[in-house]
Amino acid sequence: MSLYEDSLDALAHLLRRVCATGEEAHIRSDLEAWRTRRDAAQHRRKYGGHSTYSDWVIHRLNGHQVDEIQQVWANSLLETLQLVLRRISEKLDDPRQERKILNALTRHRPLLKKPPSREAPGKQRGSGKYLRAIRCQQCGDRHASYLSVENVIAGDVIGDYFYDAYTSGTLIELVDTLLDGTVENLVETRKRVRSAAERAGIGVLETDRQHDACAACNGDDVTVKSWVLLANGELRFELAAHEQHESNTAATRIWGSAIATLAFFVLIAEFLYLDRAGVPAATGSLRGNWGTLILLGLPLVIIVAGTLQAMSGVVIRDYLSAFANETPSKKIAVSAIAVAVAVSAVTLAALISSIL
Repeated sequence: MSLYEDSLDALAHLLRRVCATGEEAHIRSDLEAWRTRRDAAQHRRKYGGHSTYSDWVIHRLNGHQVDEIQQVWANSLLETLQLVLRRISEKLDDPRQERKILNALTRHRPLLKKPPSREAPGKQRGSGKYLRAIRCQQCGDRHASYLSVENVIAGDVIGDYFYDAYTSGTLIELVDTLLDGTVENLVETRKRVRSAAERAGIGVLETDRQHDACAACNGDDVTVKSWVLLANGELRFELAAHEQHESNTAATRIWGSAIATLAFFVLIAEFLYLDRAGVPAATGSLRGNWGTLILLGLPLVIIVAGTLQAMSGVVIRDYLSAFANETPSKKIAVSAIAVAVAVSAVTLAALISSIL
């Protein structure tokens, strides 16, 4: 047996357990192709694109025989098995590929109290899944559904469970364990994660109602935020890094304004220096070579960056990724604003320096 064959076999068993008959038939065919012809290309070709293995979701609405909790664990295992199969099928001839995949699955897990292996002392990484919690803009209440908590738990432990099951030859048994809800210490783990959520001010609802309205005031002005599970002495939830700029918008705007203002005064000082130092304008002088461009260009770039941060409320180091997701018209508008700010800053600085 191999990682590829064992994973295919486990995936077929998972699909059989949830009564995904059509999907199971596809995997059984891929398994037969491997066992008779050593053909993994048949499976590998069915990832990506429309109506492929990547689109599979185990859900009651699809006719699968699962309850809400089983749905969470089944999809976490499905994602893990598909990840393993896709990566191992790409490099079946590479003896190192199996070890790389297994190592990638067993990264730092807060719930299993596994220390980070390649990080500086004291630095912690979060689990693989975010806790999706509603935040009401009217009353400030924060809450998440119990299914979101279950999703965090499954995402945190599934990789290590897979590793242990594969190395011990019990992947089929792992499928049954996860679907039967007999995961070791699961009840205690749920209590720990819920306590961590409560310490972060996030209430846990016993229903799957989460994203439509506030459970406290029934207001519909709500946003969904992502929280990452960390461990540093005790479990805790922190607002995910990509969400933090939104919680510090006011401070971010103030810092952007301060940085742009400071750079503008530096630009004025440089114009004063160039005007009063008696530097000739001949080619090769400070006024006529690259030195001038650098001298005036640096504060100009900082002015534009600070202005964009002040206007958007997004920290400038995160702005490129946010800018990349904007519409073409928004990109053109932002670019035009940047050019206008640069031209205005140079013109105003030159005018002020001439007056002084």
